[in-house]
Amino acid sequence: MVIRDRRLPGSSLRGLLVGFLLVATTSTALPAQAQVFTAFTQTQSTNNIGWGVNTTRGWTFTVSTPLVVEELAFWDSDLNGLAQPHPVGVWTNAGLLLTSATVPAGTTAPLDGTFRWVATPAVTLQPGTTYVIGAYWEAASPDTRLGGGASVAFDPRVTLLGGRGINTVGLAFPSLDVALELNANFKARPAPTIPALPRAALFTLAALLLGACLLALRRARQ
Repeated sequence: MVIRDRRLPGSSLRGLLVGFLLVATTSTALPAQAQVFTAFTQTQSTNNIGWGVNTTRGWTFTVSTPLVVEELAFWDSDLNGLAQPHPVGVWTNAGLLLTSATVPAGTTAPLDGTFRWVATPAVTLQPGTTYVIGAYWEAASPDTRLGGGASVAFDPRVTLLGGRGINTVGLAFPSLDVALELNANFKARPAPTIPALPRAALFTLAALLLGACLLALRRARQ
């Protein structure tokens, strides 16, 4: 007499059940990579000579949607390279440094627009929080300043609030309200979101997997 093994192979059944549960409990899909944009672009400049003191100068801002900062920059007034390296940082308004990088002297950093850019550890900025970006000059730096009198165009997702600065050695949180300087800039992309799958597609997938599970169970009992 032949005895049939009516048990469904465990790995097959487990695979079908796991697939059903994943579809039944998940209504999301990964989006395409969002496009990177620049916080602001310069349309006309007002050149000022460098500072006579060690200083970090920049600006404070908010964002209207979650943004992932991926690059920082320093303004290259003549588009022919920087005389000295310039550290650039992004802080919360409470002084917590979120990310930083140094734009090197010369033309090593790529020029995009009127700024030289370097990659930085990515950090996500959130609406409802005030942030500060600043760049550092040494006292003897001949690199010129992009003053607040310059004509610039900000991306609508970034709102400029005012100037910040602090006179001290090394890159430091610019905690004081000062005249606006725009040498520091950043590139960002919208933070990834997880859009919902259409309900019809979700239920169709769930029904197909459930049907496969039931059919497998029926065959196992025969």
